[in-house]
Amino acid sequence: MSSAFHQLMKYREDSVVGLTRKATFQFYSRKISFLFEHGHISEVVGVSDNVFGHLLTICNHGDSKCSAILRLAIFLKFCREGTSENALAKDVGLSQPTVNRIVARCIDDLVNAAPEYIRWPETKDEVRRMQNAFLNLQDPSGRSRNIPCFGLLDGKHWRCQHPPRTGSLNFNYKGFFSFNSLFVTDAEHRIIYIQMSELGVNSDAQMFRSGPLDTLLQKASEVAGVRKVPGSDTVMPSFILADNGFGLSKFVMTPYRENQLKSTKDIKYNEKISSVRVKVENLFGILVSKFQVFNRELRLDPKRSRALIISCCVIHNISIGAPSPPVVSDDEEVIIDPYKCAESQRTALKNHLLRV
Repeated sequence: MSSAFHQLMKYREDSVVGLTRKATFQFYSRKISFLFEHGHISEVVGVSDNVFGHLLTICNHGDSKCSAILRLAIFLKFCREGTSENALAKDVGLSQPTVNRIVARCIDDLVNAAPEYIRWPETKDEVRRMQNAFLNLQDPSGRSRNIPCFGLLDGKHWRCQHPPRTGSLNFNYKGFFSFNSLFVTDAEHRIIYIQMSELGVNSDAQMFRSGPLDTLLQKASEVAGVRKVPGSDTVMPSFILADNGFGLSKFVMTPYRENQLKSTKDIKYNEKISSVRVKVENLFGILVSKFQVFNRELRLDPKRSRALIISCCVIHNISIGAPSPPVVSDDEEVIIDPYKCAESQRTALKNHLLRV
């Protein structure tokens, strides 16, 4: 009799849970539909109404149980609040497997669209537009920083649960499990390059050497050529800025290392380029602040976790908006690169920055 009683009570509990879940789902679904129809969806999804509408054109695949609007709202809630799939399922009145499918489908849609929104500059005019944006950056006193780079490079470790069967390959030097990555951003915090690693033990420099970025930088430099910095007699090839974790090259300008500092000019040069390079670190802060899912360990399977990072970067770039069309550059004088090595180029950049 006791066994029959327990079975009856379990049936009643399951029935109540089912009814509660159904009511929760209906309420959440109606709320999202109402907010979307009245132009207030931004209040609950963390992106503007226009961005939400744009994302709908990308994330439009999935099961028929939920509308595309509801699926996207659930995915953005997952990214924005950083709750577990189980907690999210209770909040929206769905089962955890259904929430998992929604999240996975939205991630796949955004990753498939990533090449359209995370784009490396391919033309001279695109490189020039990015260089001009950095040249026009101002310091707190309103003076132009006048650094003729076209991007900023840095690495980022994304905390994750210990991936199965990886031993210590994802345990980084900071003391936690992670996936390492390389990012390049423009002057407006728009991401133009991402390189994700399956591991956490490899350094930024190792990722740079093993990836395609060096080749992309060389092609960008060849396409854009050497230009005279506006308002100056200094000529400079196309390059990006990075920290001392990367090697100095003609395509990557870095600060002087501590054992290379020989004068106050070297120190001032480091300060000037660091004041601009910090923008890439600001980008990471923006991503973590906007997407609270990065405030804890990534708990999806490893491949999906890395894809989640890319999908959030796509949302970030869409939120910033497309870059302004590049202005077709006037016929520029063809200039031969006068620098025989990266060190002489860095010296010329230092002299230019200390004159302005």
